[in-house]
Amino acid sequence: MYGRQPLRSALSTLYGARYYATKAADGPPKISSPIGLRAPPRPEDNTGVDDRTLKQKKDDMLDYDKNLARRKQIEKELAKGTEDLRMYRKYEGKFFLAPPAYFRADKALYMPNFWGKTLTGEWKPTTEVLRGHVSVVRIFGSVMGEKFVNSFIKNTYEGLPKEKGFQIVDVNVPDSFLKEQLVRLFMAKIRKGLEPEQHGRYFVGRKGITPELRETIWAKNVYGGYVYLVDRHCRIRWAGCGQATEQEVGYLHKFIDSVLKEKS
Repeated sequence: MYGRQPLRSALSTLYGARYYATKAADGPPKISSPIGLRAPPRPEDNTGVDDRTLKQKKDDMLDYDKNLARRKQIEKELAKGTEDLRMYRKYEGKFFLAPPAYFRADKALYMPNFWGKTLTGEWKPTTEVLRGHVSVVRIFGSVMGEKFVNSFIKNTYEGLPKEKGFQIVDVNVPDSFLKEQLVRLFMAKIRKGLEPEQHGRYFVGRKGITPELRETIWAKNVYGGYVYLVDRHCRIRWAGCGQATEQEVGYLHKFIDSVLKEKS
């Protein structure tokens, strides 16, 4: 199992984009140190709720500097979308290689809290679902991304541990308001394809899931599909992305069993 290497951990956690860029020229990097947040997640984190008053919103709309900043942000997002597509084509969705061992519990970092609407119609945080369970968290925002995460582990639980404390949690993160509305139109169809007990563990959300937050877990590219093994304390113990290799599938199933056997 991996421990944390101080310098590389700091680079991958705080400067993920820069670290990724230096490695991408030679092919996808391999995760070799824990990824995630340094502080445990809280259910109230990253709600994406705009708590400004009507007056504040009106003032902001008329503020030249804020409008200019917003325009630059939109331009940046558009440029990122183009770059994401280019990187997706270059690496075919394999933006990093999964590690051959899982991270030690005392060195692992934390999965961020996300907010989303579940298939039960409830708006809630992921942390409440993850705490106390060993989970495989699948994050995607496109049809291809969903195919990628299914290559690691399907939602049928076939061949997976039967322990009560194990679960699969899906986080569908559309990269635009329009795509989010389209996903919600098809939520009834998605519901039919999942077991009823899975409905409360399938999240659809976009607000609050910032590029900076995605960067901490190496899920920067919106076209990717990402899989994380998360323990009972919301710590990320292993991660993979893209089309799974046979070896990576073996790693994941083996590490699920190992983390389930941990007593704390």
